[in-house]
Amino acid sequence: MAIYGYIFVDIEKKYRVSSAEQQSRIDAYCQDFGSPVDNYYIEQYISAWRPFVERTQASGLLETCQENDLIVACQSDAIFCRPKDGLHLIDLLTQKNVSLHLLDLGGDIVHQTERKLVISTGMANPIHQLLTTLAKRERPVRESDPDHDSQP
Repeated sequence: MAIYGYIFVDIEKKYRVSSAEQQSRIDAYCQDFGSPVDNYYIEQYISAWRPFVERTQASGLLETCQENDLIVACQSDAIFCRPKDGLHLIDLLTQKNVSLHLLDLGGDIVHQTERKLVISTGMANPIHQLLTTLAKRERPVRESDPDHDSQP
């Protein structure tokens, strides 16, 4: 099992989290696995609107990953440019049996895992986090947008 860190340096400064900060968070998270990160893939100078599988570093990461490997990233909005692309990525990782751990969502989003005993206040926090993440990348829909469905 190899662990890969994916760092996304957003070209839109309003969403930017430094690569050093992301690496620090990923390293701390991986201490729970008792293994250091084997390699980092740092994506820079690319729009977050480009699908993950079409990004230079991300596509190299996906080619490198083998069964039972882990990808760890800090921010889900840096991974998913649109919900449809997120679903495609999760399907791809499921087929490869590769885990994707997103720190802002609290763990592996590809495979069912055993949960530690957690006292929960319900679904409010996860739903709020999901909607906040999606809202960061939301843009107004225009009729000329090729991704806009004209059907309700």
